Amino acid sequence: MDRAIQRAAGTEPHRCSSLYPGRVKAVLVEEGADVKEGDILAELSSETSNSRLEEARAAELRQEEAVGRAKAAEAQMKQTVARAQANVDANRQQLRVAKMELDNARKLLADQLVSQSEVTKRQADYERAVAAVKAAEAARDEARATVAQSAAAQAEARAVSNRRGRQSNRPHPPTMI
Repeated sequence: MDRAIQRAAGTEPHRCSSLYPGRVKAVLVEEGADVKEGDILAELSSETSNSRLEEARAAELRQEEAVGRAKAAEAQMKQTVARAQANVDANRQQLRVAKMELDNARKLLADQLVSQSEVTKRQADYERAVAAVKAAEAARDEARATVAQSAAAQAEARAVSNRRGRQSNRPHPPTMI
């Protein structure tokens, strides 16, 4: 048949190829058969593509595990922050009591009902309570900072997982042409 006639009839032979390496595993159409765009012509066997896909899936699983560990660590640190806050609250209550006792001791000293040593003792108790509150607040703030670091690590693990997920969600090397 003349090429001009083939073109007019839409029967011009076309070449096809794959962008990815592989061996033809099965030819799904017969030579000369009518095909339209999108028809699967052959099946390829590509060990390279399959191994890359498995590698990507394994990396994705590792990232999901890392996200899970980060979530567990964050939950544990939030509990630590809650305990630290409870400790701050308890120390603040002890500070209020120490302040009341110091004020009472000063009033009693003014009325000469207690000695100066009692007031000095109450002053020391008060100062210890102030120091305990500051230490508890520092511990709480450190726990909060650790939670923030854990959240950042979790976000980073998610971002890496999402990037890899987007890469693995890209069209896989075609195994059919």
